[in-house]
Amino acid sequence: MKKHFVLIITAILALVRIEGGAAESNTTQQPIFNNPDFEQYAPWTRPATSKHPWNFKGGKAGYWYYNENTTVDAEIRTDGAPSGKAYLRMSSPKGTIWFGQFIDGLKNFPKGLKKADVSLKVRGKCEVIIYVSGKPAVSGNRLTVNVDSPDKWFEVKGTLGIPETPNFLWIRINSTSAVDVDDFRFTPVADAPASSAATPGEAK
Repeated sequence: MKKHFVLIITAILALVRIEGGAAESNTTQQPIFNNPDFEQYAPWTRPATSKHPWNFKGGKAGYWYYNENTTVDAEIRTDGAPSGKAYLRMSSPKGTIWFGQFIDGLKNFPKGLKKADVSLKVRGKCEVIIYVSGKPAVSGNRLTVNVDSPDKWFEVKGTLGIPETPNFLWIRINSTSAVDVDDFRFTPVADAPASSAATPGEAK
């Protein structure tokens, strides 16, 4: 009888561990933007009639939009990414690179979001500008960082103001040399709770 009781208790504890693990897995936060680590890419061959000014070597990272106003050589590399296995190397003879993602259709983008912490791993010598476009314009919606780190990865990070009607995430890189990027992160910032007014001499 005692042996059966021990077996029952062991089975219950195992079930609790399994259910707890499943719950933890289900609550793991999914990234708001797709393919932030550039791990999803596919072979690319330029179509015969294509006039797109970007050239992709080693594959083209999915979900990202590559602005057609700049000529860029982009390469997926797998030799020492700071996160995952792949990262993106880019260079432009014109010195300007624009890419990003449309916000419409992103099921994980929070409605009514006012602020977000953003970060991007960068290696190279460049100016990095990250912002979310939309209407109406808001203050603090642009992060600008000068990076001088050609030999090691540097984390560009800051907080962005988000327009009431956001439409696009932009990442702009100004550089005359090759720049590596990886591990883009976008984390919503919760609104601070309103503090109640206090009378003189009264603790808030």
